[in-house]
Amino acid sequence: MNKSLLFATLLAIIATGCSKTEVLDNKQQNAIDFAMFTHKQTKATETKNKTLEDLGTGADIFIKCYLLDNSVVTSAVSASAFFSDVLDYNDTETEKWYAANGPYYWPSTTIGDAPTKSLSFYAYHPSTITNGRLTYSDAGFTGNANRPTLTWSTPSVADQVDLVASVLEGQVYSTNIADNGRASMTFEHLLSQINFSCKGDIETMKYYVTEISLLNIYPSATYTFGGTWAAASGTLANYVYPISLAGYIDGTTILSYGDGSGTAGSTNTNVTTATTGSEALMLTPQTLSTATGSEAKIQVKYYVVDKNDNAILGTSDAPANKTVNITGTWEKNKKYRYVLKLSAGTYPITFSVNVSDWDTETSAEVTVN
Repeated sequence: MNKSLLFATLLAIIATGCSKTEVLDNKQQNAIDFAMFTHKQTKATETKNKTLEDLGTGADIFIKCYLLDNSVVTSAVSASAFFSDVLDYNDTETEKWYAANGPYYWPSTTIGDAPTKSLSFYAYHPSTITNGRLTYSDAGFTGNANRPTLTWSTPSVADQVDLVASVLEGQVYSTNIADNGRASMTFEHLLSQINFSCKGDIETMKYYVTEISLLNIYPSATYTFGGTWAAASGTLANYVYPISLAGYIDGTTILSYGDGSGTAGSTNTNVTTATTGSEALMLTPQTLSTATGSEAKIQVKYYVVDKNDNAILGTSDAPANKTVNITGTWEKNKKYRYVLKLSAGTYPITFSVNVSDWDTETSAEVTVN
């Protein structure tokens, strides 16, 4: 082959490769770095260790990045997948988050004083779940006019996780120079956290709770990144609250399960063991079912004895089984605590519900298992 023709062919191949991948002259200076944060009401804290604290089990953070045909995402634009990967934390060498198949680099068209393109990042943790459904979809993705979605179905209580997600859109390197090309991702809790507290109605009685359940709860829904959950759906399901309690409740003190404090959630000295934070139910945000015969309910199994241990209501082998209907809407990133008042007789259970943001005002380091 003519040497000039061969040289021209090689130049064409190189040029084509460079335009396709937008390779940079100095990759080391323009590598995409990652920082993970958890959202708090007033501030966020960057993670400095390997696992996301209190976010349940699950491997790694899934992340997908797209190259968009403009530098500021304001409407539907042409977008193409730039990379998808899982992020883990290197706590022995670099003490940084890294992409398993990376590194990746800022495209040349996202750099400079007048970038023509930008990167958008979408991430969630855990990357997989057991005995449930977690499916990422970017069908029809056109920037912030049609963002990716997660289709979710609640796993079994034993396999439940704290699902979190983050969106970072329209990023160009010129806005990240001070942060060394870093993509800083702030994660939000996507589920509703449910906990319970109990108290008896008569001071001198002893109330032994054996089981608390939620009945007729929707398991599934689809979440749009940076937005909201669609209406929950699927076959109504029941979820048993995983309490572990030795001792009894009386009519003087409220016992709070799943308070996350690491200690018994009550000053009640009759309680020798109480569950803490890990026992919360993490369920699909939804408007609770009010359909006749399929109303959402709280079910409590318990028995009551007097101060001399004479049976008053039910027994340890055959506890009383009472239910109470619940209504309303569970929102993402919220905690719902149902405070139940148990009757020693035939009266129904009554309750109040306290609603709070998932995170508190103070920040804690977060870790990813």
